[in-house]
This record gives sequence, structure tokens and C-alpha cells, in this order.
Amino acid sequence: MICIKQNKIKLITRGKFTTTQIVVSLLIAMIFSPLFAGALSLSIPQLLGKLKQNGSDSEKNEVYKQLIATYKNSNIDSAIYYGEKGVIFALKNNYRIGQADMIAALGDIDQEQGRYETARRRFTYALNLYREQNYTQGTAEIYNYLGEAELIKKNTPGAIGWFKAALRLQDSISDKEGLLTSCINLGDVYLNMCDTNNASAYLLRAEAESRNMGITEKVITLNTSLGKLYYIRGDKVKAMAYFKNGAKISDNPDFLAAHVESLRHLGTFCNETGEIKPGIAYLETSLNIAREKKLADAQGYLLLDLAGMNKKSDPARALRYLREATEVSHGMKALKSAALLAEISAMYAELGSYSDAYAVNEKQISIIDSLAIVNKTKEIAGLNAVYQLEMSKTRVRELEQLMSANNQQRNIISGISVGIVLALIVLIIYYRKARKLNIALAQQEARLTELNVTKDKLFSIIGHDLRAPVARVPMILEICDDSDTTAEEKEYLMLNMKEHIYATIDTLDKLLYWGKSLMRGETIKPEKIKTKHFITENIGLKKSSVVEKEITVLDPAPDVEVYSDAGHFDFIIRNLFANAVKFTNRGGTVTIDADTNKLSGYTVFTVADTGVGMDEYKLKHLFEPFNSMDGTAHEKGTGIGLMLCKEFAIKNGGDIWAESKLREGSIFYYSVKKAD
Repeated sequence: MICIKQNKIKLITRGKFTTTQIVVSLLIAMIFSPLFAGALSLSIPQLLGKLKQNGSDSEKNEVYKQLIATYKNSNIDSAIYYGEKGVIFALKNNYRIGQADMIAALGDIDQEQGRYETARRRFTYALNLYREQNYTQGTAEIYNYLGEAELIKKNTPGAIGWFKAALRLQDSISDKEGLLTSCINLGDVYLNMCDTNNASAYLLRAEAESRNMGITEKVITLNTSLGKLYYIRGDKVKAMAYFKNGAKISDNPDFLAAHVESLRHLGTFCNETGEIKPGIAYLETSLNIAREKKLADAQGYLLLDLAGMNKKSDPARALRYLREATEVSHGMKALKSAALLAEISAMYAELGSYSDAYAVNEKQISIIDSLAIVNKTKEIAGLNAVYQLEMSKTRVRELEQLMSANNQQRNIISGISVGIVLALIVLIIYYRKARKLNIALAQQEARLTELNVTKDKLFSIIGHDLRAPVARVPMILEICDDSDTTAEEKEYLMLNMKEHIYATIDTLDKLLYWGKSLMRGETIKPEKIKTKHFITENIGLKKSSVVEKEITVLDPAPDVEVYSDAGHFDFIIRNLFANAVKFTNRGGTVTIDADTNKLSGYTVFTVADTGVGMDEYKLKHLFEPFNSMDGTAHEKGTGIGLMLCKEFAIKNGGDIWAESKLREGSIFYYSVKKAD
């Protein structure tokens, strides 16, 4: 029997890596869904239009679900935004099933992003809501999510238990679509265990149930799973038939991404069975569709597959595919991007391009580190202080040993009477060494003083900006638990608590940036950078707020080249644009521009808004810490964003200043050195 775990079956095992979270997340993505959700029948403008129309709670809830699904693979921030709006809508209307739907959708996003504990808590909460409403279909869906969570923990028996529990519930209510999902889940899990008997039982049952269902995403996925089953059993004719049928029935605009996935499996299968040219042709067709529709995840893995097929026959072509795949990875979600980069690095090494392998591996490590960096925020001050203290103690011990050696030398020289000249020479030598020791000790004292000042700053900001919002949470929860508190009051309190929590998260993010900038030994890394994509990406990050406040964003700035630390430039542009949106009234305008002639040797970026403006006092204290006020839509601030912007700009040899008129708007100027 051919086992699914054998390395030679690439169409089954693609995506296994050494990093545990990447391995399991990618495995889940390949087992339980096509690479991407299929095209929805309504566009985003149509869905947003439906939100404004009158309709039942269930209809509005369905629109929110479709918005989340639409944005999930293209703009994760927007998906989260509409998930949270959906929760608020359901809370206001006391629509319990809607609440559970939105919370489960947010949990699914958390799970895909690697926030497993948050996902587990959301799923548990949604499950309790579904059970309260006796909503069996929703309960079964959560069981499937929990099964996926068990697979992430490598608990295959636990996963099978949840999937079977879901199947029993779906049987009890004759939910054919859900039953199909659970059968495919179980079939694919058993395939990965090399248990073809159990896999066959569930997949053939799914096939029987699907005969009267018409074409859906799950039916297309089923054909792929059946193709894998028969390939493992050695029946290549049947396997080919199922792979081809999946590609055929998915050839429809409503199943565009599923069609790309089906063609990919078909091409990989052809390659594995020795039909190299047809296999490459299928993958090229799939790649062209993915490029046209900008399906970044699909492009990345298709390019990787094509590189693998060409690595022996045409290494130069394989390298071109790998370089394109590396570029495409920038548009993927962080977890999937890291997984893809791991495979790209390995293939570069196989092709002997070790410098490329190393560079890609560095990118992968950077992505993985960025995913975990929030969990290290609390360690910044403590770890840095301990490190610096240990370094200081070590250096002091070295200096004491050196002093002791010098004292011994002085005693020996003093005991030898060799003349006045020799004594003077010895005294001069000793004096110079002692002076160096004193200077070194003074430097160590200065370093310790600077470290203590840094610690005081961090704790001051933590006490000022974090303690207050966090301290309100227990009080709000106690009031909510009070039986005399009305539903409206609870809703208001929960929204208020959410607002404080978001403010706390924003403060933590900026503290992380500041803490890193203050850590001993960390230096800026200025380089030549193109600026346009930073501006474009940061405008995209605030798209939901811009749309919500109906703000017009003008971006006539040319794509100039400057000399700056890329992370600092990105941080400053993001904060200046976010502040402009924050303090601009509904229907206002924000303009981002760049002037290469205003200041010799510098490019001056301007972020102008038509917002509330500032008086002279506010303008004078603008870049001081704890100087914050609410935005035009009551957005909360942290009081340290502009202070950090000022610090970073000066460290890179530039500056930030502002002009403003009360109730007319503000203009922020940011000067950056021109690239040579």
C-alpha cells in the first residue's frame, strides 16, 4: 500500500515544514478547504448596499458572513472589522445565533492566523450560544472547528472524535451540506493516517450524498479527495478521472479559486505519474488564472510546484519560478507566507543557490518572529535590564581584576630601587592605566543611568496609559454581573470595555516600538527605499475607517527614493495618516504628498487634513508624551505616537513639524534624506 506520508507523493504531502505551527496550519488549510474561497455571487459594493437596506436580522447576518468570507483571503483587517460590526449588530438586536455566527467566524480567522488560544475561547463561547438556542447546525459547525483545533495540537484521535460528533448531529437533522463537510474531513484525516479503508467509507458516503446536490465547493473538494484515495490505492485511472472531473465541474466563474486548486492537483498528479508535459500545462493554466485574479496564495504554491518540476530539466527556469514565488509571498498571510518561504529556501538549496536560500530563510524567520513579538512585549524592559546588568557586572569584575593586577605591579616596582627615572616612568604608566579604568567605570555608570531612565519612562507610560483602561475592566464586569443592570446598560458597558481594550492594544503596540528603539545595542538600519508602496499599504490599512467616515484620500505623492530605516519610515507614515483620518470630520479630505525641492538634500512629505485643527497651546506641546485627545468619531489615542514619530525622524537625520488652524485642519511635515 502506498502511504500518504511517503515523500514521493507530493500532491498529498505538500506543505510539511519544521516549524510546528506552520506545518499544522498549512495541513489544515489543505485538508479542509480549497486554497481559497470561491467567488461570491455579490460584489463588495453590492453587499455593503444590502447592509444599508431594511431586512431581517438573519438577512443582515448573512451579509456580514459573506463580507467576512470575501475579505478573509484579501484583507484580513477588513474581515475582522466586519466580524466585529456583525457582533455589535447581533448584540443590539439580541440575535443570539447571529452573535455565535460572527464569533465563530472571528475564531476561524484567529485559528488561521495562529492565535490558537483566542480561537479556542471564541469557539467555546459560540458553542454555548448555539446550544442555548438549540441550533444543531451551528453546533455541528463548531464541532468541525474544534476538530481542526485538535489537529493543530497533533491530537488526531481527538480530532476524529469531534468530526464524528459533528456527523452524528448532521445525520439527526439531515443536513446534507454539513454531512458532506464532516465526511470529507474524516476521509482526509484517515488518508493522512494511511487508513484507506476508513477513508474510503467516509468519502464514498460523501459521494453518494452529493449526487443530488448540484455543484458546490464541497463537491469539488470531494473529487480531489477521491482522486487522492484512488491514487494511494494504486488505481491511477480512477484517480485521473476524479481529478479531471474536479477541474471540469469547477470551470465556472462562481468557483474560480476552486478551479485553480483542481487544476493544480491535476497537474501535480500528471507529474507524479510521469506525464510531465500535460502536468506542466495544467499548472501553467492554473497559474495564469491565479495571476489574472491576483490570488497570491495560489500563485505562490503553483510557482513552487513548477519550480520543482523544472529543477532537473531546466534549473534556470526553476530559479525564475522561485524568485517570482518569493515576490508573491509578500501578498500572502503571514503564516502561509512563512510556510511557502520555508519550501522556497529548501528548493534554492537543492539547486545550489545557497545565497538565495539564506536570504529567503531570513525572511521566513523575520515573519515568524513578527507573529510572536506581541507575546514578548512584557519581557522588553525586564530582559533588557537583566541583560545590561549582567553585562555591567561582568565588566566591573574585569576592571577589578585589572586594578588588582596593577596594584601588584606597583608594589613590585615600589620595592625595587632602580633610580628616580625608572620610578617616574612606572608612575606615569600606572597613572595612564588608572585613568583609563576610571573612564571605563564612568562609562558603565552612564550606561546604567541611561538604562534606569529608560525603565522609568516605560513604567511611567505603562502606569499612565495602560493601568487606567485595564483597571476599568473588572469594574465593568462587576456591574454587568449585577442583576439590577439592564440589557441596554450591559450593552453600553460592553462596548465601553471594548473601546478601552482596543486603546490598550494600540498602546502596547506603540510601547513595543518604543521599547525596541530604546534597547541597548539596537541601531537604526538606514537604506535606500522607494516610498510609494509604504504610503499605498498604509492607506489600505485604514480603508475601513476612511469608508466609515466618508473621507476622500488624495495621494499625488511621486514614488521617490529616500535614505531611511524602512521600519521607521513605515511607522511614521502610518501614524501621521492615521492621525489625519482620526481628526478629520465625516466627508473631509486627507492629502499625502512629497516635495523634493522644499528643503535642500531632503524630501519633505506632507500629510494634510481638513479636520478639527489645533490651537497654539496644543501645537506647542504636540510632540510631548501623554498629549492625546479623542478623534472626531470618538477614537481613542495613546499619547505616544507622535512622540515616537519625532524620535524616529530625528534618528534618521530628519525632522517632523506641523502647522494648524483651529477648525480648519492641520498639515504635518516629515523631512527625510534624499537617496544619493
